[in-house]
Amino acid sequence: MRRLRSSILSITAVALALGTAMPLFAMATTAPKADTLTLGREIKPFDEYILTASSVRISRVSMKTGKAASYLQDDTVRTQVSGLCSVVAVTEDGQEAVKKVTIRNAQSRYKDTLTDVLPTGTEVEARFSDAGPVYIVGTDTLEPDVVADLSGVIRSEGGLKSGTIMDPHKPVAPGDVWSIDTAAFAATLGPPPSNLKRTVTGTVRYDKIDTVDGTPVAIVVMEAKAANAFAEIDGVTARNATVTAHIELAVPLDKRFPAVGSATTTTMEADIGEAGQSIHFYYQVTDALTFRR
Repeated sequence: MRRLRSSILSITAVALALGTAMPLFAMATTAPKADTLTLGREIKPFDEYILTASSVRISRVSMKTGKAASYLQDDTVRTQVSGLCSVVAVTEDGQEAVKKVTIRNAQSRYKDTLTDVLPTGTEVEARFSDAGPVYIVGTDTLEPDVVADLSGVIRSEGGLKSGTIMDPHKPVAPGDVWSIDTAAFAATLGPPPSNLKRTVTGTVRYDKIDTVDGTPVAIVVMEAKAANAFAEIDGVTARNATVTAHIELAVPLDKRFPAVGSATTTTMEADIGEAGQSIHFYYQVTDALTFRR
């Protein structure tokens, strides 16, 4: 099994809604100033930008018997994509619903094999909904393996959902820290276990003000964790289910413009089976994207 396919993959909605432990930007800073900070930004039809994106997906499945563990699966898939994006349609809150991407480069590495996911010059129509992304070339819908490669790098950007989770709702300056909206974050995780209380904690830090391509931007970092995060994996009851998210977001200080970059590391872990003999699932996604307009 090349990739872990399960209902918990819906956690990519966290990334769609909203950046890695390595900073995206290191530029000259300006003097700190308290101001309102709106992190959810609308995207408009006909918007165009150059996308540069990378994704690393690690999936591990191990059998635990007592204190001993043996790996049943240990996969790492790396994907990188660059291309010109043209927005066709958006949702009511300004999140991309349909866009066309002209591919400059699209490659995936699994073990020692580097594969061209799509040829240079391919025009992909990406359609986004709650059911997941659909990628179309000409009249053909791309196969599930290609969708798995593209889903972390050609995503639905923009919208107000990240603001619902992360906005401070008061003037803030670099260095300030505030709590996330835990209910809004929990809503991205799907149904909780019926017999356990799900707990969510998280904070956002206004890291600094930088300049990207001449544009002053705010860099914010979110750290969040959920215990008893989800109920099942492929229909089987999950135990000890946790989700942790580290998100770095760069938004222009001018609130009229959308984000210029994001980086996200999301980790999910859970067990199925009894404590004496169980299967442990570990899934981590690290995505980094920049948007140049």
